[in-house]
Formats: sequence, C-alpha cells, structure tokens
Amino acid sequence: MSADLLRRLRESKAFDPTPTPDRMSQVHVPFDSLTDSTGGEYEQRFVAAVLRRERVALIGASGSGKSSITEFVLNGQQAENVAALRIRLGMQTDSLISDPAEFPRLLVNTIARRLEENKAVQKVAREVRGASRRPVKVSVGAGLPWLAGNLGIELGSVVNEPLQGEEVLEQAVRVLELISHSGLVPTLVLDDTDQWIRRPGIGTDPEPRIALFFGPTLRMIAERLPAACVIAVHDEYVSNPHYEQAREFLHTRITLPTLADHRMLGRIVTKRARNAVGDPSIRRGEVVDEDGLRRLFDHYGADRSVRRELSVLQDALARACDGGADVVGAEHVVSAIAAG
Repeated sequence: MSADLLRRLRESKAFDPTPTPDRMSQVHVPFDSLTDSTGGEYEQRFVAAVLRRERVALIGASGSGKSSITEFVLNGQQAENVAALRIRLGMQTDSLISDPAEFPRLLVNTIARRLEENKAVQKVAREVRGASRRPVKVSVGAGLPWLAGNLGIELGSVVNEPLQGEEVLEQAVRVLELISHSGLVPTLVLDDTDQWIRRPGIGTDPEPRIALFFGPTLRMIAERLPAACVIAVHDEYVSNPHYEQAREFLHTRITLPTLADHRMLGRIVTKRARNAVGDPSIRRGEVVDEDGLRRLFDHYGADRSVRRELSVLQDALARACDGGADVVGAEHVVSAIAAG
C-alpha cells in the first residue's frame, strides 16, 4: 500500500463512522457473510420479516451496526417493493410522552415534508432541463424513489389536511393504506430510538420515555398502524421490564453479533477502503497491518462498537499520512486511542 493511496483514503474519509445512508448501505459487510451464517440469521431473516409486514427489533449496542444493516437491507434488490419511512425520533421533545397523537402526526409530517422536498427537486430539474434542453437526472422523492407519480399526488391530498387527536391517527392509517394499495410494503424505520430516550435536555430521567416507547407507542403501532416496522433496540433495554412487556408486539427479534476476531474487523476495513477508491483488489493488511488490526480489535473489546473503531482508524490514518507511512501500523492506532 502506497503513501499516496493512504492520502486518497484520508481525503475520501474512507472510515467516516457516520456516512450518509446511501453510502452506509454500500460499505456494510453483511453479517450473514461476516459470521458465515448458513441459516441467514441476520440480513436474510430481516428482509423476509419486512416483506411479511412484521415488526422487527434489531438489538445491539451503540455502534454495533443497527443503522448499517437497516440501510443495507432496505436499499437492497430484495426489498425493492418496500416503502421505507424513516421516522426521526432523535429530534423530538417530551411531547411524545404527553400527547398520544404525536407519533402518528410525526409520521404524517414526514410524508408531507418529503413531498415538499420532492416538489423543490422537480422544480430545479424543470429549470435545468429548460435551460439545457436535455434530459436531467434527479433524485426523486429526496431519497424516497417510490414517493412519486400518482402515489405522491394521492398522499399529498391526505397529508396536507391539518387534523387533531384521533383524526391524526386515522390520517396516518390512510397514508399507509394508500402506500399498500400501490403495491408497496409501508415500513416504519425507527433507528434512532436511543437518541431520543437518552437525549439530554428533555428530562433527566429516561425511564418515562422508555416506558412510553415500549408501552403505549409500540402498542399503538402494533394495533393501529398497518405497516411493517423496524425498531433499533439498545441492548441495555433488553432487561428492562417495559421492553419485556413489549416483546409480544415484536414478531422478529434479531440480536446483532459481535466481531469474533481482528480478521472480521479487517474485512470491514477492507470493504471501506475498496469502496472509497474504487479498487476491488485491495486486500486485508494493505491498509492496516496485522498488528494495527489487533490493536483496534483489542480496543473494540471494551464496548463492542465498530463505529468507535472506525473513528479511531480515521485518526490513525491521518497520523500515518502525516508521517509518510505506507500502511497504518500499531503505533498509529495506539496514538489515536491515546488521543481519545
């Protein structure tokens, strides 16, 4: 591995721990292959459950790959008929506790916002097309390619009607039914639940939010909203009594595996590097040497967060580049870990 290629990896942020959703799906190493799962315990089981319109709990520590596997599965060819609706809880306030209508309102507002973004994208496309007189490729639906055409028009007629109370829930149901009638599987994606539950500034005690989410909110989703659902569950909640009571609402529960050795971590690093520079010939050990991978894996053992190790590696890569090295070595990893 050359110093020049290391610089290219650094410039492309190859080991960015929080890539955009589309890039996240591209760099995900399937757990089914990573663990040599012959029964398809992870990705295969996940996509099959969504296509059956089930509620899926993805269980794992922070940084273990819950968002990564979600993006990979829902962006895959097997899930091409899935209409994924990412409901961002992380920025919400405690109104989700005090107002039972807040979650369905959030669902409706998510569709409304995406439709508005779609209009803005189409407007720019028309202007560019008019100026150049050539076809213009645009990202339809602001990341939701299924949100277009007649379905977009029909949904727009529903979500633009401001409603309150029980009517908001009925409005959310109409949205999901319209999506279903178009031949798609509406799928609620709640992959940032921990950000909301543990978010500072909206109450020091997270227990009321845990009780709400795994109680009335999940019950309402299960009993009233006709959709598949993917829920990120931090592993510390598994022993919580509120989660225990909610298990009946979760058809499929998938506990993400931890990495067994430094070779698994090396496969993740290698795919990231190949994707960043478009070179499928890069092999394990050419970006980070074996001692460096072992140091990373030893550090990983503390809290089992792949995301944290990618952050460490990005720092170690910068140190290797600054020193003119040909490969990221143990000394660079140790320095990055020490720097925090």
